[in-house]
Amino acid sequence: MRKPFKVAVCSCLLYPSVPQLPSRPRLSQECRDLLQRLLERDPLQRISFEEFFAHPFVDMEHMPSAESLRKAVSLTDAERSLVALL
Repeated sequence: MRKPFKVAVCSCLLYPSVPQLPSRPRLSQECRDLLQRLLERDPLQRISFEEFFAHPFVDMEHMPSAESLRKAVSLTDAERSLVALL
């Protein structure tokens, strides 16, 4: 059985290659930027809480209202109940 982190050189574990976002999915530039900033290995360089919520991809202005979210959850619950009956 192969061990999950079996490598010839320890530096491969300490400094693995930076993950790249796949080019296939059609992601907006804003989405790609946010994902890259969230996946930043260096915590000092990673996006902050404030920067995350100010990022153009995170559109807080058009968030669903509490009422809309409640309705969505109740619809989901109703769908689960319906599936359970089948």
